[in-house]
Amino acid sequence: MAPRLRGIALNLLLVALSVGIVLVGAEVFLRIFPRYLPPAARLRLLWAAQPDPSGVANPYTGYVYPASVQQRINAGDLDFAYTTDEHGFRNRSPWPDSADIVVIGDSEAFGWGVADDSTWSAQVARALPGSRIVNLALPGMAPKQYFRVYRQFGAPLHPKLVIFGLFPGNDLSDEREFDAWLDAGSPGNYATWKFNHGSKPPLAERMMEHSYLFWALRETRRGLQQRMHSVPPMTFPDGSRIQFAPSFMAREAMLATPEDPNFVQVMQAIDSTRALAQEQGAAMLVIVFPTKEDVYFPLRGDSLPPLRAPLVRAVAERGIPYLDLTIPMQEEARKQRRLFFEIDGHPDGAGYHVIAQAVLAHLREHAGDYHLSERQ
Repeated sequence: MAPRLRGIALNLLLVALSVGIVLVGAEVFLRIFPRYLPPAARLRLLWAAQPDPSGVANPYTGYVYPASVQQRINAGDLDFAYTTDEHGFRNRSPWPDSADIVVIGDSEAFGWGVADDSTWSAQVARALPGSRIVNLALPGMAPKQYFRVYRQFGAPLHPKLVIFGLFPGNDLSDEREFDAWLDAGSPGNYATWKFNHGSKPPLAERMMEHSYLFWALRETRRGLQQRMHSVPPMTFPDGSRIQFAPSFMAREAMLATPEDPNFVQVMQAIDSTRALAQEQGAAMLVIVFPTKEDVYFPLRGDSLPPLRAPLVRAVAERGIPYLDLTIPMQEEARKQRRLFFEIDGHPDGAGYHVIAQAVLAHLREHAGDYHLSERQ
């Protein structure tokens, strides 16, 4: 090799080594000081740190959880365990012959982040000992799956009331994912299919999902594209904090219009659930779970993407009873109380307690409409 070419090759090698050292250094720095990561990147890494979905394939609902197991989740600011019944849902066994209330929804309705006895549905059940509540919610599900779970597992219980948990924070994009799974021919376990984005990603891609630098760069770029400004964390009197990731809301808000096909599918799932409930003589209540941004941004004067309002308005226009949990959670938040985990977007123990009290107050106020009893 000519001396000039050797010099060029050596310079290129030095540049590559320098870039590699910078990238490794940046990765190490972010792992030591994760507070410098964009909040959306920290949330992505929290999701990546959680175990792969271990659901059991169900050709109609997509999946259920394994039956009669206890699973512990310890990732980021989450540390809790959940127990499943003989059908793979979060209830005490044995499975009843009938139920007064059936709950359907995703992780917010499931009670993700807290122990079995601390979920909002468990707290309501203790306060209404004369009414049997069966929770059929599972993390990661979409509204069309809520209906299918109710039809397969809930309808045979002939409930008096069906509680449909609506979470505008991801129900629209989850509906899009589930429809893609159906269009693909319902290939196997939907939870695994969704986690792997339709197919097993290459090893390099799976490794990148655990890279702090990768997510820092990716979420910074997305924030710039969406023109989303960085929102500082909120610190509470006890020293705890909440971080916000409004970029996720901005992406979801793009689907939150009545003309969007995913919006239409979500409302069709609600309509189908109500129709099936009415066929059985049951009532239906939609409870709307807010994001942490829904709760705290208006109190801070920060702008909020128009995500929740279009869905709530569509439910109200159909004459369906609903309970928007944003209002009672904001009332508690005004007392400078933290109601969500710092990084994870789910309510914490205090948040689920507020939800339980709001749902319980509504059920007691409308007990006659729902034919519920508090008898021991």
